[in-house]
Amino acid sequence: MHHSTGIWLKASKVNHSCMANCKRSFIGDLQIIRATQDILANTELFFWYREPTCDYADMKKEMQHWGFECTCNICDESKNLVKDISRKRKTLLIGLQRSIKQKHVSIERVERQLKVYEATFKKPATELPRMSVFNIYIALSKFYGKTQQLKKCVAMGLKGLESLGFVIYGGHLDSARTTLYIEKWGVFQEYVIQALICLCDIYVVFAPHSLEKAEGYAKLVYKMSVGEDATFDTFYKQASGR
Repeated sequence: MHHSTGIWLKASKVNHSCMANCKRSFIGDLQIIRATQDILANTELFFWYREPTCDYADMKKEMQHWGFECTCNICDESKNLVKDISRKRKTLLIGLQRSIKQKHVSIERVERQLKVYEATFKKPATELPRMSVFNIYIALSKFYGKTQQLKKCVAMGLKGLESLGFVIYGGHLDSARTTLYIEKWGVFQEYVIQALICLCDIYVVFAPHSLEKAEGYAKLVYKMSVGEDATFDTFYKQASGR
């Protein structure tokens, strides 16, 4: 089921890329397209037609309806990946997804599996985002938050953002009061807002010098997601419980 159906002539010219630089949202019959990262002049705009699976064969099948193949870095790497590495990566991902859903999660095991999974990539996340494990990092961050291991909670939240290709400085609780700063924005996912709200909840007490930046980023991400930020304050209060 599509979120909205209609005819938008200009928007129809925007192609798909798993490494999209735009996000579309709908308010009634209005389609809003917002940049999700800094875009240089004369750069082609891309957004998702389908949520990426990070598997070339899957995405090729998904794109048949539109009559083209995605040639982004993620699809290109998957297309040319050695079969043994491809199988290993899929097996690790299935194991991670199962492990994180268990009633009694072995956090140490999940972290070990993540390291092995990350080691299957030759290029950094800035060139080849690991979108499939972003939610795993956020789940770990939430676990550490619930158990009051706040340094690890923040570290996993930031690691999750970095897995999408974000380049982030500061923000860690042991970073000697270095203010959080996003130098480069990565691939947008809906749960990015959750990661930033979680950071805000911790910064308000333990890193107030980074709170304003984190709240500003959260508001910007909210605007990317829903198309407007007039309702952000209400959302923020509900999400943070403050």
